[in-house]
Amino acid sequence: IREATVLQVDPLTGHIVREWGKNLAWLPHGLKVANGYLWLVDVGRHQVQRFPLDRLQDDAVPDLTLGTYLEPGDGPDKLCKPTDVAVHRDGTIFVADGYCNSRVVQYASDGSFLREFGSGIFNIPHSITLDLQQNFLYVADREHGNVRVFSLGGDLLATYQLGHEFGPVFAVEATRDALYAVSFPLGPGFHFVKSTTCSPFLLELSLYESPERTGGRVLRKWKLDAVECTAPHAFAITAIGSIATNPALVDPSVAAHDLGVFVANLGSTAGLPFWAGIVKQRTA
Repeated sequence: IREATVLQVDPLTGHIVREWGKNLAWLPHGLKVANGYLWLVDVGRHQVQRFPLDRLQDDAVPDLTLGTYLEPGDGPDKLCKPTDVAVHRDGTIFVADGYCNSRVVQYASDGSFLREFGSGIFNIPHSITLDLQQNFLYVADREHGNVRVFSLGGDLLATYQLGHEFGPVFAVEATRDALYAVSFPLGPGFHFVKSTTCSPFLLELSLYESPERTGGRVLRKWKLDAVECTAPHAFAITAIGSIATNPALVDPSVAAHDLGVFVANLGSTAGLPFWAGIVKQRTA
């Protein structure tokens, strides 16, 4: 892709303040900022790349790469259309190796392979996040319409089955007090169809605490109204004092709240990367 694929957006105004990443990505699917690095997940390259935040320029090269360039595969050295990444404060890396292998791959901070888990459980692990205490790992199991909770060693602890009302789960993000998920009830056969009536959900769920308090209860839900969308694909959370998102995705009846939630829309008419660039501010 010749154009910039990474956009820095002002969380209060929604204005793009910086563009980066020309001639870098084949099909960028997601990014995370963690531990002083920007992590770029590229389903076209079959790789996850790490870039120091203080060295982001168009000729920047990653200081760590997971997966083999343009060579899909499995095992410890290859990925196949990875979808997302989560990074622990100690540097441990968790990659949702989503579209082909349907597994999570865990690496040490230096990129060496530790383990894989979830094969045979997932049907497209599409998004992955750690809680703020970083004790548990949450994975959006997209086509099963649920969220899986794992220990940091890869043990399955709980499954949050959200139900047909909400449809496939595309993205998850955790705060100190709750887990947030974006889901989208699709049409017959779970087909992506461009529509003027796309109405995804933003869900607030209770967190996993222990085998006795497994979490997953829907605490609040918002139905978001969208125009000409295919599916909301990703989102991020920042503490800015209100719900922030593409205005076309917001139900005006939704009350302001103590988080800013940015929802990216796959198929947006904005013509920008689907995980960035369509964010706008909604005031309370």
